[in-house]
Amino acid sequence: MVHARYPASAADYGYDASYAYDDVVPGERVGPPLPSRARRFVRLLLLLLVILGGGWFLLQHEEDVPRWTSAAMNVVAQLTAAMSSSAPAASAPPQAEQRLAPPPFVPVAARATPPAVEQAPPVAPIAFPPAAREPETPAPPPPSAIEASASPTAPVAAKDNSPEPLEHVKADPSDPLQVRAASVGLHPGLSRVLLEGLTAADFSNAAYAVQTALAQTPDSAVFTWPKKPASRQAVFKVHFVAGAASGCRRYVVTVIKDRWATTARPMEKCGLSSPGQSIVSARRPRQ
Repeated sequence: MVHARYPASAADYGYDASYAYDDVVPGERVGPPLPSRARRFVRLLLLLLVILGGGWFLLQHEEDVPRWTSAAMNVVAQLTAAMSSSAPAASAPPQAEQRLAPPPFVPVAARATPPAVEQAPPVAPIAFPPAAREPETPAPPPPSAIEASASPTAPVAAKDNSPEPLEHVKADPSDPLQVRAASVGLHPGLSRVLLEGLTAADFSNAAYAVQTALAQTPDSAVFTWPKKPASRQAVFKVHFVAGAASGCRRYVVTVIKDRWATTARPMEKCGLSSPGQSIVSARRPRQ
């Protein structure tokens, strides 16, 4: 018994016969398969490993990176020069030939003879008058002649080498702080904030420091009082400067108060004897 073979239909494969051949069947995939999350993770992991490896390699060979960069630039430049030299050179456009017409022929007889040039008469040289001689300066007489001509009785002007006196310091009578400062030997032009911060004991110490320094301290030394100051007590340092006249002493007082040093302008006291011979009139204050 022979069985006939018939072609398989769409129903045999589970397709609906109502759909045509080119129609989209429900459940059929359209386009390429979607990448899975595992593939994305693997790709990102590989990219991260490549970046980290490249960065680590550059850090390990940091000194060789400029050499490699210059070598790569040289290779690129050589390749560019080779490509440009292999390209056919553009032919320059032919320039139009410029034909110059020959000059017309002129017979020798017909050529014009150039006119003769007249020669100018010779110029006579100009005679200049002789230059006048400058008067000769007489030589200075010898020193013996100058000493002989000088009169022995002529007064000789002596050079005044005496120092200039210091500007007189005067306190403002209307300001009791300036008057008190000047009375103890301090410069009345000291800072008003400093003068307001000085106590009665500070003014007493200032008077003793100035008078003791004037009477007993030489010009090269510095007198400091009080020796062991109490808390928030002012310290006075007196030193001497040059420029005072004979019988006078020019001194400068530096006041140290609240860890701040203030240096006053110089003052001058006259009518004093040598240091160590005068008697201090100020009473020594208690420290």
